[in-house]
Amino acid sequence: MRAVVPFLFLLLFSFQSKQSFGQCEVINGGFETWVDMTDTFEAELGDIVITTPIILPEGWFSAFRLIEIVFSDFFEDFLDADTIDIDLFGGLEQYEPGALGTDYAAKLTGDTIVSITDMFQVTSCGERPDALTGYYKYEGDANDSLLATVMLANSFTTETDSAVGFGVFVTVGGSSEYTPFEIPIQYLSEEPVDTAIILFISTNDPTQADSESFFVIDEVSFGGNVPVTDYADYDDHLFSPNPAVSTIQLSSDLDRVDQVEIYDLMGNLVLSPVVEWGGEVDISSLPHGLYVTRVQSGDKNLVQKLIVAR
Repeated sequence: MRAVVPFLFLLLFSFQSKQSFGQCEVINGGFETWVDMTDTFEAELGDIVITTPIILPEGWFSAFRLIEIVFSDFFEDFLDADTIDIDLFGGLEQYEPGALGTDYAAKLTGDTIVSITDMFQVTSCGERPDALTGYYKYEGDANDSLLATVMLANSFTTETDSAVGFGVFVTVGGSSEYTPFEIPIQYLSEEPVDTAIILFISTNDPTQADSESFFVIDEVSFGGNVPVTDYADYDDHLFSPNPAVSTIQLSSDLDRVDQVEIYDLMGNLVLSPVVEWGGEVDISSLPHGLYVTRVQSGDKNLVQKLIVAR
């Protein structure tokens, strides 16, 4: 178990060390600066050698991927070894060219180690921005999904019910050309904010495990008013009622229902109920807050934002 505690220390350190001061500003949102973190990890791990260099975009960290790896069954094989010879952050890589004629962007993809890759940043924010904007593109023919969330809070938190403001963006696949996105931020109170939490999660299509598809993210910033093209099918009537308290009903207009999933704003799959069209889903176990529902119906991937209000 000697490697687990240092890894968790580095995880906590990443949450606290990527902060800027002043107005609300994304650190290295253009992904032009990448940093070799191998020595930092090895210093915390003592005499364990990491054979694959850890290169990360400055200001960003792959937090949830690291958690999934550290607590996986296969990682136990490395706990008493002298080397770690797996690519811990292989799903987050430098990509070129960037969206606006720049050199680099960030590539996100699952790999043979885990099916998800995330990119996470905590930064100080002394104002209330209207939206988080940026560019993305998708290379491949699978149905990989990209979830992007932004939370504004009084202090660092991952609980949606503690957020002063939040926004969410979901897409399944997309164009191979850079496409602008905008995540409007909805504010829940008049409280001041001092922290922004930004998270991107790419999840591989489970039906195409061997796919080499990936997403690319670039030019992430706080702002607003950019044209938006979305490649997920949003359906405001997928579930009702919305907001909901304890149960929701799936639309009876669907020809078929292959899979139903509900995610929280941190990208965690919180429910995966088996339900037919027109059926009910019990959501009484979910804390109040904002969620994302996803229904696969044949070749369609339908998405809806769901509010649980109590």
